[in-house]
Amino acid sequence: MINQGSEGTLVFKHGETLRTIEIPIVDDLKTRRDECFEIELANPEGGAKLGRITKMAITISNDDEFNSVLQRMMVMTTHNIKSMQVHHETYKTQLESVNSP
Repeated sequence: MINQGSEGTLVFKHGETLRTIEIPIVDDLKTRRDECFEIELANPEGGAKLGRITKMAITISNDDEFNSVLQRMMVMTTHNIKSMQVHHETYKTQLESVNSP
């Protein structure tokens, strides 16, 4: 699905040189290729001027496969750690059981 994008106004206060744009990303859990879009600054007002670079390309890397592998590794690690446990008691309960008649 190709989104036609959107536009808006980015307001800089006097002397500001940095602003943040929030871009919502919806994870639909479908395996896809990397997704790309562009951000372009244009039409400055109020005497403002744009620098030499006015357009930027953003790539969102597909991490679905990575997350699946990571999840499997976490499950295996948890299983292995549980199987290596020797005692299920705390140090306190172990000491109390040794010292009790």
